[in-house]
Amino acid sequence: MSLVKSGAIFDAMSFPVHVDRVENRALRINELHRHEYFELLYVKKGSLSCCFKSRTEVLKRGEILIIKPYVLHMLEDRDVANSCSYFCSFLPQVVDLNIQSLERLRGSKSPNAYFFKSLMSLLDRDSAAVKMKLDAELQHAMQDVLELLKVHAHTSSEKSHALCRFHFLELMALMSEQHERASESRHTVKQKVNVSVSKCMQGLRTVLNYIHDHYNDDLTLESMARMCGTAEPYFCRLFKNETGTTFMNYLNGLRIRKACELLRDTSDTALEICYQVGFSNYPRFLRQFKKNIGRSPVEFRREQSRGRRNRRMPVPAKWN
Repeated sequence: MSLVKSGAIFDAMSFPVHVDRVENRALRINELHRHEYFELLYVKKGSLSCCFKSRTEVLKRGEILIIKPYVLHMLEDRDVANSCSYFCSFLPQVVDLNIQSLERLRGSKSPNAYFFKSLMSLLDRDSAAVKMKLDAELQHAMQDVLELLKVHAHTSSEKSHALCRFHFLELMALMSEQHERASESRHTVKQKVNVSVSKCMQGLRTVLNYIHDHYNDDLTLESMARMCGTAEPYFCRLFKNETGTTFMNYLNGLRIRKACELLRDTSDTALEICYQVGFSNYPRFLRQFKKNIGRSPVEFRREQSRGRRNRRMPVPAKWN
């Protein structure tokens, strides 16, 4: 039961939205697993099954299932020849940079809160996913938006990132509109697990969401174990079992991914970014960056800048 990290699908250079046909997905895991990001499934034709630990949800034409992070699940697309389904993996900061997880929306005054309306039931601790049936006209709009997202989410350029965010907001707005139209068209999928395990996993989920929201704060192993509600040795074992790495490696990896985004999208210096993402001194930041990315922040930014220039450069006509 592995945890798929955001970096497995959104690398340091990509935008945190990924859309494709289910049958074409590169990352196939044929066992119950969790991931750090949200996953939306939409069936255009045929059916698709999503297995949770205690139940299976069958999606039919026009139906959507949104699975929240850290929930055990597995997809089954057996009738590939007669089906057409999409998946959309995303992180909430595509909508609002200040919202790294749904928990941040509690009491939030964000002007972007409307886009999350269809996901708010996932804030309940035992909610695993939300399922809804789109009205006929919204189905056509959803299919068009997913096709556009599929194109732009696979292209790394300033224009594609802008259009990707634009169309993703369209997608979220469509789901919010359906949410407001009819409550009978949706229901929440509950995840039933052992009570003692549930308490620990809920604590770990809270910790992981907190880390993503506060990665630039001074987070300590002691404070995270306390938040999880376990002793430090057990917290370390639980954390590594679920994420495949230690607390500090996980935190540093997240900080470096954020640093890559800032190096790519802002003109802030590497020293400024070092402190923005939570490192207390530059030499340590530099070591971690080279360890994770394989080159220095300056080299990384130079490559990103060169790549953007090359993409904008017109291809010269061939001489006969």
